[in-house]
Order: sequence, then C-alpha cells, then structure tokens
Amino acid sequence: MSGIYRVGKEASDSEKAYLGTDPTQYDSRSAFPGILNVDVPIVLAWAADDSSGLVAQGETLKKTLCGAGHCPRGTLLRSREGIASAFGLDGSGESLAEPTLLLVRQLEARGLP
Repeated sequence: MSGIYRVGKEASDSEKAYLGTDPTQYDSRSAFPGILNVDVPIVLAWAADDSSGLVAQGETLKKTLCGAGHCPRGTLLRSREGIASAFGLDGSGESLAEPTLLLVRQLEARGLP
C-alpha cells in the first residue's frame, strides 16, 4: 500500500529515508526481481492523495507483475484517514476490504492458511 518498490539515482528525500543515501544499494534493497517470483495473489493499493511518485511506483509494479504473468488486483483508496479508512471501517465504501477478501478466498482455494 503506497509503496516504494524501486528507485533510481534521483531518489527523493523520502525515498532516501527509506532506502538509505547510497544509490549503489538501491537495486539490492528494491522489491525487484524477487517480487516477480511470488506465487501468491497480491493486492496493490495507493491513495488518491499520494504523490505522483508513489502512484507511479504502484502502477509500474502492477504493469511489471502483469507482464510476468502474475497480474495483481489494484485499488485506489479515496480516503487516507488511517487504517480504519483502508479497511472500510470509516463507512466510505472504498477500501481494501473487498480486494483483501478476494485474496483470502484465492489463498483458501489453493489450500493455504
């Protein structure tokens, strides 16, 4: 949810806070290529008020996963008022609740706990 999955040498201050200041380490600290080998369903989400960089990160990851034959569910969260809004406890009707329920059903169908 609103993740930083891979950054380049032009990392923002917030990305540097997350991944460190040494750009030679960024590839080894990214979600790639390992996430392309994940064999369980994935849900990606980002908030409507996320920065364009975070939205681009999510869209790039989704496109890359789909290209690898593992297309995740994605959702746009209209509200980002905390974890309650992320799971629909705020009554907004737009949350991670439905995609998460579908994810759980997929895992159960595979016999995974």
